[in-house]
Amino acid sequence: MMYLAAGYVCLILKVPEKAASFKQKYFKDEKMYDLIYNSTDSLLIWPTIAYVLKKTDSALSLYFSKEISLSTSKMLKRARMLTAFLSVSRVLGSFNFTSKDLQQVNASNYTEEIILEMCRFVNTRYVRSKLIQRNYVLHLLKEAGDRYGISDYVSIEKRRNIFITGPEKTPPKEIYISDELLDDIDKHLPQQPWPIAIHCKVAEEMSLTKDIVRAAIRKLIRIGKRYYQHHGIVYDKNHQIVCYDTERVTEEQLQEASSKNNAPN
Repeated sequence: MMYLAAGYVCLILKVPEKAASFKQKYFKDEKMYDLIYNSTDSLLIWPTIAYVLKKTDSALSLYFSKEISLSTSKMLKRARMLTAFLSVSRVLGSFNFTSKDLQQVNASNYTEEIILEMCRFVNTRYVRSKLIQRNYVLHLLKEAGDRYGISDYVSIEKRRNIFITGPEKTPPKEIYISDELLDDIDKHLPQQPWPIAIHCKVAEEMSLTKDIVRAAIRKLIRIGKRYYQHHGIVYDKNHQIVCYDTERVTEEQLQEASSKNNAPN
């Protein structure tokens, strides 16, 4: 029951990060229960959900078969739903697929090859605990959409988080960064790896808000002028390590990051 319900949350409600940590307590919420066991949905979606999850689990078990440990077991649990959602979206060509569209997924198109490729995509970008955080998952979905030609990312980005009670929050307005300002901020940024809170220092130097500088840095990374950086480690667009902060990154952390980039093909 929990297994299929989590699959529904992932594939129909399109909240894979919550599906990865779906708990019994959600059934105590009558609205949530009714949302999952929606009488308007065709009963045919449940066998499809079961098929997708089992086929995904089978492929992931093969992928991780060479190194099963507590850490990989946790990774498997967290990556399962996101891998399934990405794989189905890739097969259907859109993140905004309907329950009727989902019924088109079958053995002929939902192949082990696609699942393993999406698993590698997730695994090489895996950051501990991040796969259950909405913003990080949205970042991965956006990257996957651009890379594999999966349309309608915006439909996922604009979805209300149904797991938050209370009035719906107004989404923050997108910060406009002109090309001129972007170039100025780029000139103020030092060579990577950056120190902690570099956006605060640049904001102070340029008399800008931290949010503006943060948005500019994201845009610079997105257009390829700067590299993605996490915990002092700098990655290229293929998530290969370019350089790292020797004062912040330990040898163990570097080896752990490197091992994720050497996942089995």
